[in-house]
Amino acid sequence: MLFEVWAPDAGRVELVREDRAAPMTRCPSRTGWWRAEVAARHGDRYAFRLDGGEIGRASGRERV
Repeated sequence: MLFEVWAPDAGRVELVREDRAAPMTRCPSRTGWWRAEVAARHGDRYAFRLDGGEIGRASGRERV
């Protein structure tokens, strides 16, 4: 599954799932966007970690 996040000021972005982090790469054709393709299932929880701190909606970690 492809995950993307807009984080133009980040120096490092990771996708965090099940207490494991996967590095994301900058999207060369879209300024400020980061992406990672990882195996995921509907209902999996995830969050993005920008420069060491997590973000997400106020309700908590998102679900696929």
